[in-house]
Amino acid sequence: MYYDHDWTADGHISRDAREQWQREQAADFLIYVENLHRDAVGELGGMIRTSGSNQRFFVFNPLGWQRTDAADFAYDGSDDIHVLDRTDNSEVPSQIVTVDGVRLLRIWAENVPPMGYKVYEIAPGPGGLSGGGPDASGSVLENGSVRVVLGDNGAVTSYIDKNSGSRELVRNVNGRHWNELGSAAGSLQVVNLGPVSATIQADSSTPLAHKTAVTLYRDGKRIDIENRITQNFGDVQEWGFGFNLDNPNFYHEEIGAVIKAALTGAGGAYSSRNARYDWLTLNHFVDVNNGSAGVTLSSADLSFMRTGNSSSEFLDTTTPQVSVLAGGQVDGTHLGIRSQGGDSFFLQRFALRSHDGYSAATAMRFALEHQNPLVTGEVMGGQIYPGNTYSLLHLNDPNVLIWALKPSDEPGDTSLVLRVWNLSNAPVSTKAVFSGYSILEAERLTHIETPIETLQPDGSSIDLSPAKWQWQTFRLKLDGVPASSSKGIGKKVIR
Repeated sequence: MYYDHDWTADGHISRDAREQWQREQAADFLIYVENLHRDAVGELGGMIRTSGSNQRFFVFNPLGWQRTDAADFAYDGSDDIHVLDRTDNSEVPSQIVTVDGVRLLRIWAENVPPMGYKVYEIAPGPGGLSGGGPDASGSVLENGSVRVVLGDNGAVTSYIDKNSGSRELVRNVNGRHWNELGSAAGSLQVVNLGPVSATIQADSSTPLAHKTAVTLYRDGKRIDIENRITQNFGDVQEWGFGFNLDNPNFYHEEIGAVIKAALTGAGGAYSSRNARYDWLTLNHFVDVNNGSAGVTLSSADLSFMRTGNSSSEFLDTTTPQVSVLAGGQVDGTHLGIRSQGGDSFFLQRFALRSHDGYSAATAMRFALEHQNPLVTGEVMGGQIYPGNTYSLLHLNDPNVLIWALKPSDEPGDTSLVLRVWNLSNAPVSTKAVFSGYSILEAERLTHIETPIETLQPDGSSIDLSPAKWQWQTFRLKLDGVPASSSKGIGKKVIR
């Protein structure tokens, strides 16, 4: 419905009324989610055991697989500290960073369990892990896996995968490298350099005034890109990404299905007639690959893209370029909301990572990690969960992703509803396994939570058998779900 209200071809509703409706919807949603998120962080912090006088914080992983990533904890204490992992009392890499004027303690959190947390302690005095982070100098970011070069305008002009024969993944296609709004000058500076991450920031005034921050981490191939456009515009603007990949394949998420952007006769999902090809849906990711090498592009904020030189009547699947729509009226000024409704600030974030063979599940996990960062909160002390680490739920097959764990919609029902997605092209048999809880009742549901069949749980686990590419939804009643000061875990575990 939100996007339907961009359409102003006919009807008596004015553009001003449509703009205001959208702003109200966005504001209401953000207030609801941010308040719920803040409450959940406080609830969990009050359930975890603690001891001693040093400040402790948890790092929570809302996704259904173990992951290693940077985590930021709001911190106003001394710089003369080091951080300990409470699972084995080992020191972890850490640095103080400032983001949007907020002072943060950034750590490198390894092996945070699925739908669970690890606890860290802030100890006084300097530690012994001052090095080992990425290098940053001038226009170059580098770690053990990749070397990245930036242009003055914030574009990525080179991305070399050291682990795959120093393969270059960037190519200038139609005048665009990676993350290029258009040819422009600018200036670069290194910010937030330390053992966990390094960021280079670009300031450019053309073709639109914008700031771009590119971050590389201690380990791995992922780069994060944060663009901030700081002026109003009315014309169509695109972030171009040119890939050094011949004979490319384009895979993207089209509202709950991962499809190949090609015509049906070429093994794709797009009809050869009665179709429009210029702007395709960009949900969590698009992956560009040639079968043996490729790049996954995650988009956190923007929802539409064009492959190569596609037009409304032509789907280009040979030019190795993706253009992500930054804004504008693609059908002319008579359709849609003009000049971004007068707005002059736009946050547009991407992440990219190279890979060898393509996997839809791997690409989706990458995008979900980028768009669902690790969550931190202070450990306040409680009696319900351990003071070092805990994992609520995991699945045994990497191709099946937990998409949601939420309270039942039925009034008075304290059950949890689990939704999963099989991203492989074959049926899968796996288990959903809870830690510390037994499953008393289980049902398979429709996605609007109408019962389909009763299932037989096996203690703390239940068998799942989704068909290829299938979504499934389950209702699970657990034994011993703890009560909290508000409504308990059944009303707090969400994503």
